[in-house]
This record gives sequence, structure tokens and C-alpha cells, in this order.
Amino acid sequence: MRFISIGCVVFVLTFTSAGAQDRKLDSLRRAVQTEQAAGNRYRTSFSLSHIGFYYNSLKRDDSAFYYYKLSLSPRFKSANDTLNASSLNALGTLLQRKGMLDSAIYYFSDALYLYQQHGKRGNAMAVEINLAMVYKEIGLYEEALDTLLNALDYLERRPPGAYLIIGYNTQGNICLKTRDYQDALVSFNNAVHAARAAGIDAYIAPLLNNKGETFLRLHRYDSALSCLIRAENIKRNARDTKALGKTLNLLGETYMALGDERRATSLLQEALAIHTAADSRIDEIIVLHNLIELQLRQRRYAEAGELLDRAERLARAGRAPDYLRQLLEQRLALYRAMHPNDLTVKIVEELLMVKDSLLNKDKAQSLQALNIQYKTRQNLEQLAKMGQEAIQHQQWINRLIGLAMGVTIVVIVIYLLYRSSQQNKRKAETLFKELNHRVKNNLQILSSVLSLQSQNVKDEDALLAIKSSESRVNAMALIHKKLYRDDNNRTIDMKEYVEELGDFLVHTYGFTTDRLQLRIQCDAVSIDVDKAIPIGLILNELVSNALKYAYDKHPAPALEIRLQEPRAGEVRIDVRDNGVGMGPQKTREGSGSFGLKMVNMLIKELKGKVDVETQAGTAYRIVLPL
Repeated sequence: MRFISIGCVVFVLTFTSAGAQDRKLDSLRRAVQTEQAAGNRYRTSFSLSHIGFYYNSLKRDDSAFYYYKLSLSPRFKSANDTLNASSLNALGTLLQRKGMLDSAIYYFSDALYLYQQHGKRGNAMAVEINLAMVYKEIGLYEEALDTLLNALDYLERRPPGAYLIIGYNTQGNICLKTRDYQDALVSFNNAVHAARAAGIDAYIAPLLNNKGETFLRLHRYDSALSCLIRAENIKRNARDTKALGKTLNLLGETYMALGDERRATSLLQEALAIHTAADSRIDEIIVLHNLIELQLRQRRYAEAGELLDRAERLARAGRAPDYLRQLLEQRLALYRAMHPNDLTVKIVEELLMVKDSLLNKDKAQSLQALNIQYKTRQNLEQLAKMGQEAIQHQQWINRLIGLAMGVTIVVIVIYLLYRSSQQNKRKAETLFKELNHRVKNNLQILSSVLSLQSQNVKDEDALLAIKSSESRVNAMALIHKKLYRDDNNRTIDMKEYVEELGDFLVHTYGFTTDRLQLRIQCDAVSIDVDKAIPIGLILNELVSNALKYAYDKHPAPALEIRLQEPRAGEVRIDVRDNGVGMGPQKTREGSGSFGLKMVNMLIKELKGKVDVETQAGTAYRIVLPL
């Protein structure tokens, strides 16, 4: 349950009467006309967004949306990206509230990009939490957690405050959605600790509510009751009647699970009265659903029918299809209980099973399409960010890295096209032969250019960027070199490949056999080129990271690389160094450098598993199916 939403907060206004509101609006409109006449685009855009916030504070979403959009129109848009990002974030919040989640994501993403471009990390963090909430609502839980971890990485390094509490709470709610209940408890506990450390007691009761719901889903009813009763006491003492209704509903559901139907009925009826008085229709439907379930258990079918009629009217009037579906399922259960031998019930149940299966399939396809769409956008933004960082060093470095990335993408695209044409074996073999010939030559030329260029570079960051690009290109070039030797063979001798790659990387990063103890142990494994390329890139990144970062002032550096086939159809890769190690935060999926993100992506694509140890150095253990 999300108990706080984060919107765009730019101005703080207080409106005490309708007359004061009208005077404020007239003042803002005159300011727009004055600044527009003076040609001050910043002040004009500022005043328009101010009017948007004014309407937003009055819950007049359509008017707020109009003025925020007007402040970003070509006629009025300011050159101040921070002001524009604030309006974009506000538009995303309005669209999220309207349920237009796809559009909300695009506005939040644009706001996030502008804040990041200008180093506004605090503002960017707030937008990341907004984005995580939207991803959670549409079912993209992996993206939600990935985005939220970026915000928490920033927040955890600062004194605890409201945003950290909200971040942990959102993380817990995502885990509730994915049924990762133990992780949800950890997040909610972190939120409680942060609230107490920050001295913000207002968050304690909602967090206890969320913990109680988590314990309820885990069937740990004693713990659920402990949390929910504490939340109830806090809300009753604070006279927070509206929030009290949600706690009472969860308490009623808990007592219902424990078989105490008398107490469950009393609590649910009190919760229903609170939500009815507040005209909170969705909460009212949720409580009615529990009461109907209670009546069905007690075989009080007439009372269950009356409650169903009431709940269905609310669900239809409020256009709440998910809740209406649950109520119709209860209607079917009521009819089945009253007519146990009716053949119609069995036919309807079978029809619903088939329909649910089809709907789930459509939903999965839809979510997959959205997933691809959002990942593509995120990748483009990441590439743009990398380009900006490279420009800050030197212009020509940006062109070299762009060229390396471009060649990599072209190789992967051509390779994927090759895989799709395997049905025509003769044509595929011809294409593959020509591909290897051309790619080998292009990659060798590019590797040579990067190697020559690195000799003239003094900036350490630029030199590392060039060497990273050179090692990635070389990792692919080695494979194509081996394929070109034997036109009729699609497999790579990994023992020979790993030894060559290891020697190349050690030499590239300035190590010698006297300074670095390199141990390579590989079984005689031959791997198809489809998997040899991504495995080569994974090895390249892990070994390069060790050589670049692990051995700063280390007296006896050692690096061990193993590639073994413990059983048929499976390969295990171990890369271990005895260096300074990595923090646990850096080993999370999606964290760290572009190279580590690429490693995680390739392991996922290969359907593999990875385990990382960060004690006494860093050790990666990767298991991949062949």
C-alpha cells in the first residue's frame, strides 16, 4: 500500500478563501502578461508554472496540466533546464494521478535527464522515486527496483529524512507486489529505523500498517496483530479516522484468518462505516469484499448477496474493473454454494479459466513490449550520458568511444540477423564466412587505432576509457580470428582463447609475469560462437576491472581465471583477485560501471547465475547453460 505520493513541489502557497484565491490567480495572470511584454521568457515560464501549481493545489488537474504544458510550449519555454524539469515532473505526477502511466513515465524520464545533466542529484532522486512508483503500478518490478536503488544509493549516504523513508517504503511495496515478503519486511524495518532516527513520528503508523500486511501474507498472524494493533492505537490517539479504516480492515482480515469471526465482523463493519462516511469508494469495496467472504464462510447467503449488490454498484460506478472481477468471482462462489449441482456453474468456471489464461498471456506480451520500449529509452539515455562525460575530457576521445560502441552494435545486429537465417543452412554458412572475414579486418583495424592513440594520451581517465574499448574490441576480434582460420567450424576452443585473452589484458594494463601472478585453469571445452562471444565479453570485463582497480599499491597481486565444465551442458567461470575488493552496493544488478551493467545483461541473456564475494578480494562465480 503506497501511503505517500511525491509530486512536484516548487512553490508554497496558502489559500484561505475563494476571494483570496481569485485575487491570487488574477495577480499571477497579470504577471504572465507583464513578463511576456517585457520579453522575459524565464519569468513568463515561471509564472505559468506557478499558475499550474496553484490549480494543482486546488485539485483542478485539467487546468494545472494546461498551464504546466503552456510553460513548456515553444512560445514560452525558458532556457533554464531546472525550471523546465520541475514542470515536467509536475506533469508526470498529474498523469500518474489520472492513471496515464505510459505518458507519466516519459515526462518523469525527461525531467530526470535534465536534472542529471545539470548535477541536480537531490531533484533527480525525487524523480527516481516517482518513476519507481509508476513502474511498480504497471508491473515492471525489475525496472522499479533498479530505479529506486539509484535513489537509495544517494539517500543512504545522507542523514535520514522523509525521502529515505519513502524510498524504503516504496521498495517494500514493490516486494509485496512480487511476493518477496522477507525482502519487504527488511525494507519496511529500514523505513521504521529511518523514521525514528529522523524523528518523524507521522510515518510510524503507516509503516506498521505495511509490516502488518506483510506478516498477514506470510501467515504470521501473531506478528501481524502486534503491528496492526500498535498502528490502530497510534491512529486512534491521533484521531486519524480515514487512515484508521485501512488498519481496521487488515485487522479484520487477520482475525478472519484466525477463525475469530465475531471480532473480524466488528472490525470490518467499523472500517466500512469509516470509508462510507469519507466517500472512499475503493477502500469501501475492499472492506465489502472481506465482509462478503466472511458471510460466505458462515453460509449467510442472503446477507452476502446484499453486500455483493452494494459492492458491485460501487465498482461499476467507479470504473474499477479489477475489483469488479473479484466481486464477480464472489458472485459465482455464492451461486455455486446455493446451487451445488448446477451444470451451468461448472461451464462458467471452465470458461473463466480459459479466459484468464488468455488474458494472462496478453498481459505478459504487453508487459514484455513495454519492457523493451523502456529499456531502449534507458539505454539511449545512458549512451548520451556517456557521450557527455567523454566530451568533458576531449572531443576526439568521444569519437573513438562512439566508433567502438557503433562497431560493437553493428557486429551484434549482423550476428543476430545471421542467427535468424539459420533455416537456410547454405546461405547462412556463406553469410557467416563473409561476416567473419569483414568483421575480423574491421576489428583489427579499430584495435590498432585505439592502441596507437593510447600512446599519446596523458589523461588517466581518458587512457582507461580507450583501453577498455580496445579490450572489448580485442575480445571479439580473437573469436572472429579463430573462426576465420577454420571456415567449417562454429565452435571456439575456450582454453586457447582464455589464455590469449588473459595474456593480452595483462600486457594492455602494464603488468608483467614478475609483478602479477596469473593462474589460468581451463578444461578442454569447445563452445558454439553464439555463446563464445558473450562469454568472451564477460571475461574481458571482469579481468579488466581487476587489473584496473584491484591492485592499487598491492605488494603481491594475484589473479585466477577458471573455466570448467562440471557437467554436460553447463560451464562454470571463476574470476578471483586478491585486491581491495568491492562494496556490496557495487555488486547489485544495474549498479557500478557500464562494464558491470553489460556483464549482468549478458548473464541474463544467457540464462545464467552469478554469485559475488567481496571478502579478501573480489570473486565472481558464474554458471551458464550451454
